[in-house]
Amino acid sequence: RRVTAVLAATGDFARPAVDFHAFAPEIVLVGALVVVLLVDLFADEQNKWALPSLTGIGMLVALVPVITLALEGQDRVLFDGAYVVDDFSLVMKGLFLLTGYVVVQLSTNEIAEGDYHEGEYYVLLLASVLGMSVMASARDLISIFVALELLSIPAYMLAAWRKRDLRGDEAGLKYYLMGVFASAIMLYGMSLLYGLTGSTKLSAIGQAIGGSPSSEPVITLAIVFVLIGFAFKVSAVPFHTWAPDTYEGATTPITAFLAVASKAAGFVAMISLVFVAFLGRDDVVEPLMWILAALTMTIGNLIALRQSNVVRMLAYSSVAQAGFM
Repeated sequence: RRVTAVLAATGDFARPAVDFHAFAPEIVLVGALVVVLLVDLFADEQNKWALPSLTGIGMLVALVPVITLALEGQDRVLFDGAYVVDDFSLVMKGLFLLTGYVVVQLSTNEIAEGDYHEGEYYVLLLASVLGMSVMASARDLISIFVALELLSIPAYMLAAWRKRDLRGDEAGLKYYLMGVFASAIMLYGMSLLYGLTGSTKLSAIGQAIGGSPSSEPVITLAIVFVLIGFAFKVSAVPFHTWAPDTYEGATTPITAFLAVASKAAGFVAMISLVFVAFLGRDDVVEPLMWILAALTMTIGNLIALRQSNVVRMLAYSSVAQAGFM
């Protein structure tokens, strides 16, 4: 009765307007994920060949609304600025979908011949690409964190897909442990930002802390903690130690997926934070980025020179490239 009274006192609930065209790429990916899951549940072993085809078709179909939104040329702002569809987000969504499609093509024979369940692999891959697509449009701390976990948790499992290989187990375990550690640091920084500003929207955070005196150490601590979380995703030094072992132990398609799509998603979130939430705090962001870039370029290239394994060499090269970017 008390709950009913409270709801009656607050008035009628107003459903927020939802632009389904703006959400169309994500809706298509969710639909493809459900279809692949159902086909895997009810199809016999002879029809498992349809799973990679359905996954690839789903990603290509998700590209259609990305193209139509781009041709329309109109920015769409949803949920009071927490979700934005603009040119930047559309370009990144297209990159993630094309990368996912290429990874599906690379995976078809390897996964089918590897004596592993195929359905879970493609469901996890679709879920990770879905998280990346949401990340491209997220302009709110909560949606950024949810998108990050949606793209990361399937990636942890995909990295350890070779379950009978000790290197595969090591790859997944290191990626998972380091990822959880980085997520905890980032989440603590986000909680500090919310406590300081009273909002989770990036634009409101930027307005609140942009004019704050630089002597407030808690603001510096919050910004550093949040950026450290995404420095892990882009394998910036000294948060790069997971990359060579994970790249070496994971299957080749997943190594490519982590090196391109996952790293790009980390940069997307970092760019949104730096140029929206932390705009005006060059006193904190600039020296931190300078240090991360210098360390990543230098150490990544120096260690790459000493590698005798080509995959580990490419992993450290990827670390150095993150520094250049």
